[in-house]
Amino acid sequence: MAFSFRNWRLRHVVLAWVAYWVTLALVVLPKPIAIARRLTRLPDGHGSISVDVGSAGFRIVMSQDGAPVWSGSLSLTMLALWLAGPPLLIWAAWFLRRGQARRAPMAERV
Repeated sequence: MAFSFRNWRLRHVVLAWVAYWVTLALVVLPKPIAIARRLTRLPDGHGSISVDVGSAGFRIVMSQDGAPVWSGSLSLTMLALWLAGPPLLIWAAWFLRRGQARRAPMAERV
Protein backbone atom coordinates (compact mmCIF):
# COMPACT_ATOMS: atom_id res chain seq x y z
CA MET A 1 0.00 0.00 0.00
CA ALA A 2 1.40 3.39 -1.00
CA PHE A 3 1.94 6.13 1.55
CA SER A 4 -1.25 8.13 1.92
CA PHE A 5 -2.66 10.72 4.28
CA ARG A 6 -6.15 9.34 3.65
CA ASN A 7 -6.25 7.21 6.82
CA TRP A 8 -4.30 9.62 9.02
CA ARG A 9 -5.94 11.21 12.01
CA LEU A 10 -4.76 14.27 13.91
CA ARG A 11 -2.69 12.09 16.27
CA HIS A 12 -0.73 10.75 13.28
CA VAL A 13 0.05 14.31 12.18
CA VAL A 14 1.21 15.23 15.69
CA LEU A 15 3.34 12.06 15.89
CA ALA A 16 4.91 12.95 12.52
CA TRP A 17 5.76 16.41 13.92
CA VAL A 18 7.34 14.88 17.02
CA ALA A 19 9.29 12.40 14.88
CA TYR A 20 10.57 15.29 12.74
CA TRP A 21 11.67 17.36 15.75
CA VAL A 22 13.37 14.37 17.40
CA THR A 23 15.18 13.53 14.15
CA LEU A 24 16.23 17.17 13.73
CA ALA A 25 17.60 17.23 17.28
CA LEU A 26 19.45 13.93 16.79
CA VAL A 27 21.07 15.23 13.61
CA VAL A 28 21.94 18.77 14.75
CA LEU A 29 22.68 18.60 18.47
CA PRO A 30 25.03 15.67 19.26
CA LYS A 31 28.30 17.39 18.33
CA PRO A 32 27.64 20.70 20.15
CA ILE A 33 26.35 18.84 23.21
CA ALA A 34 29.41 16.58 23.29
CA ILE A 35 31.76 19.58 23.02
CA ALA A 36 29.83 21.48 25.70
CA ARG A 37 30.00 18.51 28.06
CA ARG A 38 33.74 18.20 27.51
CA LEU A 39 34.32 21.92 28.07
CA THR A 40 32.25 22.08 31.24
CA ARG A 41 34.20 19.18 32.74
CA LEU A 42 37.64 20.77 32.21
CA PRO A 43 39.61 21.38 35.39
CA ASP A 44 40.33 24.94 36.53
CA GLY A 45 37.55 26.40 34.38
CA HIS A 46 39.52 26.58 31.11
CA GLY A 47 36.44 26.17 28.94
CA SER A 48 33.72 28.68 28.16
CA ILE A 49 30.45 28.76 26.27
CA SER A 50 29.04 32.03 24.99
CA VAL A 51 25.51 32.43 23.65
CA ASP A 52 24.52 35.66 21.94
CA VAL A 53 20.95 36.40 20.89
CA GLY A 54 20.37 39.51 18.84
CA SER A 55 18.54 40.86 15.84
CA ALA A 56 20.77 38.77 13.57
CA GLY A 57 19.80 35.56 15.38
CA PHE A 58 21.61 33.13 17.63
CA ARG A 59 25.36 32.70 17.87
CA ILE A 60 27.10 30.13 20.06
CA VAL A 61 30.86 30.03 20.58
CA MET A 62 32.58 27.34 22.64
CA SER A 63 36.18 28.05 23.59
CA GLN A 64 38.99 26.29 25.38
CA ASP A 65 41.82 28.41 26.79
CA GLY A 66 40.57 31.38 24.77
CA ALA A 67 40.65 29.58 21.41
CA PRO A 68 37.32 28.76 19.72
CA VAL A 69 36.64 25.02 19.55
CA TRP A 70 33.19 25.19 17.98
CA SER A 71 30.90 27.98 16.83
CA GLY A 72 27.53 28.11 15.21
CA SER A 73 25.03 30.73 14.19
CA LEU A 74 21.46 30.67 12.99
CA SER A 75 19.19 33.51 11.94
CA LEU A 76 15.77 33.79 13.53
CA THR A 77 14.15 33.24 10.13
CA MET A 78 16.06 30.01 9.53
CA LEU A 79 15.28 28.81 13.04
CA ALA A 80 11.58 29.41 12.44
CA LEU A 81 11.72 27.63 9.07
CA TRP A 82 13.60 24.62 10.49
CA LEU A 83 11.23 24.28 13.44
CA ALA A 84 7.89 25.10 11.82
CA GLY A 85 8.33 24.63 8.05
CA PRO A 86 8.17 20.84 7.64
CA PRO A 87 5.46 20.37 10.31
CA LEU A 88 3.32 22.97 8.53
CA LEU A 89 3.88 21.21 5.21
CA ILE A 90 2.87 17.87 6.79
CA TRP A 91 -0.26 19.47 8.21
CA ALA A 92 -1.14 21.17 4.90
CA ALA A 93 -0.72 17.95 2.92
CA TRP A 94 -2.84 16.06 5.45
CA PHE A 95 -5.50 18.77 5.54
CA LEU A 96 -5.77 19.00 1.75
CA ARG A 97 -5.82 15.22 1.31
CA ARG A 98 -8.42 14.91 4.05
CA GLY A 99 -10.62 17.46 2.26
CA GLN A 100 -10.31 15.55 -1.03
CA ALA A 101 -11.24 12.29 0.69
CA ARG A 102 -14.39 13.87 2.16
CA ARG A 103 -15.47 15.39 -1.16
CA ALA A 104 -14.82 12.25 -3.25
CA PRO A 105 -17.89 10.22 -2.14
CA MET A 106 -20.23 13.13 -2.89
CA ALA A 107 -18.73 13.59 -6.36
CA GLU A 108 -19.24 9.92 -7.13
CA ARG A 109 -22.98 10.14 -6.30
CA VAL A 110 -23.65 12.80 -8.93
